[in-house]
Amino acid sequence: MHSLYFTRHGETVWNVENKICGMTDSPLTARGREQAAALGAHVRDSGVHIDEILYSPLSRAADTAKAIAAATGIPARPEPRLREQCFGRYEGTPRDGAEFKISKTHFADRYSGGESMLQLAQRIYDLLDELKADEGKTYLLVAHNGIARVVRSYFCDMTNEEYAAFGIKNCRCRIYLSLVWAGKKAASLTDYETGAVEGTGSSSRIHCLPEKTFFQVFIFGGTGLSQPGLKAALGNGGCKIAITGQIP
Repeated sequence: MHSLYFTRHGETVWNVENKICGMTDSPLTARGREQAAALGAHVRDSGVHIDEILYSPLSRAADTAKAIAAATGIPARPEPRLREQCFGRYEGTPRDGAEFKISKTHFADRYSGGESMLQLAQRIYDLLDELKADEGKTYLLVAHNGIARVVRSYFCDMTNEEYAAFGIKNCRCRIYLSLVWAGKKAASLTDYETGAVEGTGSSSRIHCLPEKTFFQVFIFGGTGLSQPGLKAALGNGGCKIAITGQIP
């Protein structure tokens, strides 16, 4: 896997109603369909190279992926492991419920007939291991908020609290780029909504500027790269970037 793009499906009926979807198949709203079409157009116009789209079989993600594929011509296929976590007794309840917020930090809890965080991580980590082994391809995954947390934890260290609080907005796209400096993993993220930058340790930090509303960038894997080389690599994805810290 040369790099990985991840996006969440467009807005759904239950997103508007502030309900937990999970495995319940809430359809896209008219706004959600517009978001999917806009993301597809942005991917097409930005010139990023993506070999294949893999998407959750739940209709909200499948319809989003098909809209992107229609706009870009990128081949797309369902990947069952990208389905959202089953939240058991919490599905259809308020997303900001106090009990649910606490339960998201209980990684072995199956929510009375649902799926634990550990079970979810197993299937997503297995998938990412397979994709990472295919070094020649770049993928776009179209899935869900719960899947976004696991994908981030695969590439970046997170506390339980950070994991539980993490999320991605509808049809925002995160990029995981295969680059390593001095043999160390660099984990960095720009939050486009706030402009905040997260970084770790001695890793250099990178962020896209706020006016680019679709792409967020993480770094993982690879060999030494100069700042001009990194800027050139990311510039191909249509992002303006700024880099701080030392790159060997």
